[in-house]
Amino acid sequence: MPGNRHELGAYSVYPYLKDPQEYVYVRAREFFYAFKNGRSYRPTDMSFEDVVKAIAHASRTCPAFARPAVLVPVPRSGSSRASFDRDACRYPSLALAQRFARSLKNLQVHELIGRSTPVPRASDTPDRVSVNQHRQSLAIAWQPQLASARLVLIDDIVTKGTQLIASMLALRDAGYQGEIEAFCVSQTVAPGPSENQLLPYLVHRIRWREGHALASRDDLDQWRQGDLRP
Repeated sequence: MPGNRHELGAYSVYPYLKDPQEYVYVRAREFFYAFKNGRSYRPTDMSFEDVVKAIAHASRTCPAFARPAVLVPVPRSGSSRASFDRDACRYPSLALAQRFARSLKNLQVHELIGRSTPVPRASDTPDRVSVNQHRQSLAIAWQPQLASARLVLIDDIVTKGTQLIASMLALRDAGYQGEIEAFCVSQTVAPGPSENQLLPYLVHRIRWREGHALASRDDLDQWRQGDLRP
């Protein structure tokens, strides 16, 4: 029915500012870049494996992982530049999901979401890709034994949550009816942020009403007290 509302709970670890000034946020930005691009973490030159291990360690108490779940990596846009470093990881979200499954109990990984057609990256276009554009670009693998399983989407960053909502709806369209939540490494911080939006370890509520192009994001609270050290 047109106008139906959809909601998705999500969690993130590191605040991402476009123009950070304080050292702690500069480092969080560099750390996120290392993960997003599948590369080592400069200037300390942590390997990508070390970066993934550090994210998993910082996130081990996230409520998303407190109960049995199937971790579902969200694919890249499909239009990423081809010129990654030769040894860069091309699917960081999958690498992180696999790390979570190795280090925490009752988690398994299934690649249920693929990208059938590429969509523009947010940094390459002034107009964000809509929920329905994302939704139509996704290909879902049907595994009937997981139809009622609890799913946790794993992604690199949450801005408005448009791609996360699209992923949830595509899974619903395919027949997955269990609980769905999301975990992201970073959350973008809008200009003129509130004090709460600058915090690490945030709980988010992603909302979308059918007929609207984009989702919206509410930042609710911290899921733990912590610092930004990887």
